[in-house]
Amino acid sequence: MNDFIKSLFVFTLFLAVFTSCKDENPANTLLSVSGNPGDVIVVTTTNQWEGLTGETIREHFEKKVYGMPQDEPIFNVIRTNKSDFERIFKTFRNVVFITIDTSRFSEGEVTFHKDAWAKGQLIINVTASSRDELIELFNARADQMVYAIQTKEFNRLYAQYRKHPNKGIRNKLEKLLKIRVMVPKETVLASSDSNHAWIRLERQRLKGGYQHEVSQGVLIYKYPYTAKQQFLDSNLFAKRDSILQAYIPGPSEGSYMTTEYRYQPPLTQDIDFDGHFAKEIHGLWRVENDFMGGPMASIFVLNEDEGMIYSISGYAFAPQFDKREYYREVEAMVRSVRFVK
Repeated sequence: MNDFIKSLFVFTLFLAVFTSCKDENPANTLLSVSGNPGDVIVVTTTNQWEGLTGETIREHFEKKVYGMPQDEPIFNVIRTNKSDFERIFKTFRNVVFITIDTSRFSEGEVTFHKDAWAKGQLIINVTASSRDELIELFNARADQMVYAIQTKEFNRLYAQYRKHPNKGIRNKLEKLLKIRVMVPKETVLASSDSNHAWIRLERQRLKGGYQHEVSQGVLIYKYPYTAKQQFLDSNLFAKRDSILQAYIPGPSEGSYMTTEYRYQPPLTQDIDFDGHFAKEIHGLWRVENDFMGGPMASIFVLNEDEGMIYSISGYAFAPQFDKREYYREVEAMVRSVRFVK
């Protein structure tokens, strides 16, 4: 799939989910969504769930997040039947209805709706005339469904960040780097100048009767664009490592953050980033000369108007916890960056 088709696919899906979706009820009359981030309710029969249909759904919705120190699924999938959904789960955040209608003569379809029974809700209907058609349809459209759910989770985080903004960081980065970024109010600007900004969020979380460290951050750095070869994977890896070493020290003398290449090599792909060419990297980070590590998401964006490349890297460190949602939070911050004209 070439870059133009990729961009068109993402843009079309965004419109389908968030512009052309039909609101079932006025949003201001609805309750807020229930459920935890990353949870997906699948409404289907027991027989379907225990057969090939369920296997297909789990294959896509429970695949492992790339770049995690331990295996974690992209979603927590919960199966329920229709009666229990209407009684208990009607306000759930992400809902997928599976329907096999043997009297159906038209082709199977996947439709997206928002705010059907709760504000901020995403509903996906997958309808087919047979099990085989449904499985074929699900395999063909699974990436769209995963993307829609992921995007909805990002948008819920953005809604939180807008409600409680960090105006100090926002204003300073607009002045220094000519960018806007959405971050939680609790973040701090650890260091900054006209070329870089390191945003940190340090928290304590209770587990097993003890408080444990959770550390997240985003490092933004800009440098001149001189040649297309700068976007070769090897050059991006080398550049990122030099930036991490320069700006994110480790806890012990002589230690610093770098990329982990030994266990999971960084995974890259070309993307459209708000109309700009960009390359996305997922993988692991570690601390050289110490024992720390975790997941990292980076995006290198070409700002053609300015003639600069922006490196935006988000990392999470939560050794006592599952990391998927902490990783999603920093990825949302990374993806929120926009250039100020």
